[in-house]
Amino acid sequence: MGGKSDQLAKLASRQRQAPSNSVSEIERRAAAAAAGVAARHGDASSTSQTLPNSSAVAFRPAAPDVPRFASGIVDLPLDKIDDNPYNVRALYPAEDLSDLAMSIQANGQEQPIKAFPKPDGSGRYISVFGHRRRRACAIAGKLTVRAELCAPMNDRELYSASDAENGFRTQQTPIDDALVWQKLLKDKVFNTQSELAAASRKSEGTVAKTLALLEMPATLLDYVKEHPQRFGLRVAYELYTLAKKGFQTEALDLAKRVVVEELAAKEVESTAKHIASPKERKEKESSRQYKLTPNDIYLSGVIKDFDSGRVIVEVSVSSPEDRARLVTTLKRTLGVPN
Repeated sequence: MGGKSDQLAKLASRQRQAPSNSVSEIERRAAAAAAGVAARHGDASSTSQTLPNSSAVAFRPAAPDVPRFASGIVDLPLDKIDDNPYNVRALYPAEDLSDLAMSIQANGQEQPIKAFPKPDGSGRYISVFGHRRRRACAIAGKLTVRAELCAPMNDRELYSASDAENGFRTQQTPIDDALVWQKLLKDKVFNTQSELAAASRKSEGTVAKTLALLEMPATLLDYVKEHPQRFGLRVAYELYTLAKKGFQTEALDLAKRVVVEELAAKEVESTAKHIASPKERKEKESSRQYKLTPNDIYLSGVIKDFDSGRVIVEVSVSSPEDRARLVTTLKRTLGVPN
């Protein structure tokens, strides 16, 4: 890891040596592009907005109530972009970001992010998706990120666009889902889990199980967040269930085994079942023993009287005839018919 960090540090240093007026020029271009996006609310006859020293930002006319999207791509300053509040990706493992940063330095940013200017006129932008690319650009020492501008979106549209994009590129983890779904419900973007399930193309059962993961003990949840790709819903829910039954330490130990030993879901379920339902040991039953005095029928014997109500008689005889006589005597005493 040390070598990779050194490489990134050197690359970032070279990037910071860019001309000091580069950011102001970028901001000027971005502002011009934003004006083009805003034009959709004004003169509907305008179909393009030309940016100084850049390609035109074209707009596709649309029917009333249908958003018109800017199709131009511009460079936006990283410090002018805010996260999509309903981005489906919440966790970004350091190793993953480091690898992407190295790739961006070597090959450039291959795909633009998508963003739109905030309607409040602050000059800032909302990133619809591409948060991982933005973070990697920052690690690589970049001052800007290539972005495709689009029209402003409402909360549900922000979530749907992010969900579709991340599902296509890198599927988000159950913990990612749980975090954004919790926020969507809290902010009343969706009023019920049923609405959320329909919008997410998931069953209500899946949504309920996924949200339950956030109820894990803090230490277990933090560990799962550190390795989100290792915990599918089936495994994560098994750990949650085990911890809920009171086996919190065991659940954390099992989670560590999932990462280190790469346990499959069936192995996790089997182990969790064994932990939660150990074979019950039968308590030793108390008893009293009475030794029989030898006589002309039996040579030796003992009567065992147990607390449970059981009575066992063990007798040794010397011949078949004596055994027959003893059995006859017992049957007569106990009232057993012949």
